[in-house]
Amino acid sequence: MTLRLLGESAYLHHFEGGEDDALLLTGSAAVYIGQMRYGATYSLQDNFAAQGPNTLEHLADFEAIYRSEDGMSFPRASWEIGAAYTFAHRNEGEDNHMISLRAVLEFTGSAEFGE
Repeated sequence: MTLRLLGESAYLHHFEGGEDDALLLTGSAAVYIGQMRYGATYSLQDNFAAQGPNTLEHLADFEAIYRSEDGMSFPRASWEIGAAYTFAHRNEGEDNHMISLRAVLEFTGSAEFGE
C-alpha cells in the first residue's frame, strides 16, 4: 500500500484580471492498494471582493480507479477504468453534485521513423 499526500496554497492579487483577490487552498490524498487507486481532494476558494461581500467556494472530489497490469489484456498496452463523485458548494447556496466515469487505454512502446 502506498499513500501520497499533496497540498497547495496560493494568494492571487487581482484574481482573473479584476479588482478582487482570492485565496486558494487544496489538499489531496491518494491510496494505492494493488491495482486500485482511491483519491480524495478538497479545495477552498475564498474570494475577497473589492466591492460587495466576499464569496467562499468549496469543492470535494472522491474517486476510485482500477488499472490493469501492463500487457495483461493487450500486448504493450494497459487500461484504466474509474468513477468519481464531486460536490461543489458556493456560499450563495448553489450546490452541484457530479458523477463521472472514465476509461483509458494506454499504449506503450516506441516506433522509429526515417529512411
